[in-house]
Amino acid sequence: MVEDVRGGELDVAIDSIPGVATDGIDLLLLAREPIVWVASAKAEVPCGPVVRLEQLRGLGFVEHPPGWGTRALVDQAFAGAGIVRRIAVEVPEVTTGLDLVRAGFGVSLLPRSMVASTRGLQLRPVAGAPESRVRLATPTGRSPSAAARAFAELVRAPLRPGAPPGPVGR
Repeated sequence: MVEDVRGGELDVAIDSIPGVATDGIDLLLLAREPIVWVASAKAEVPCGPVVRLEQLRGLGFVEHPPGWGTRALVDQAFAGAGIVRRIAVEVPEVTTGLDLVRAGFGVSLLPRSMVASTRGLQLRPVAGAPESRVRLATPTGRSPSAAARAFAELVRAPLRPGAPPGPVGR
């Protein structure tokens, strides 16, 4: 979607893919958070209260398809550690993926905010895990539509010091 903003097909996008080139777009950081290990409540914890990537060797992963920001982040983390991981199943939807983890089909590494309910799950911090970053992408030097400007303003509003929480009326 960031490429579509750069190319003029979209006026605005929400981005979470690491390493996006910034020429032709402005990226505003909206949120950042650590990645956590997510497993069935019945799964054996690799070791202690904090999980290391090396401890996840050989485990099956419930993963998003390539192209998702979280997938790219996790792929980069494992590649950087020189670890090949086994993808047990790919699902293009967070809730279904978490249901598969609950059922024991595999484990996952996700930003904490993606795990709405921890029922039937256990979460652990991951030592050295990358940070998930969510950004607003807008075009540089091109005026977006009125709707896109209003959306960008709405998203930016809570980031301003002293701004009231929630939507800003016009």
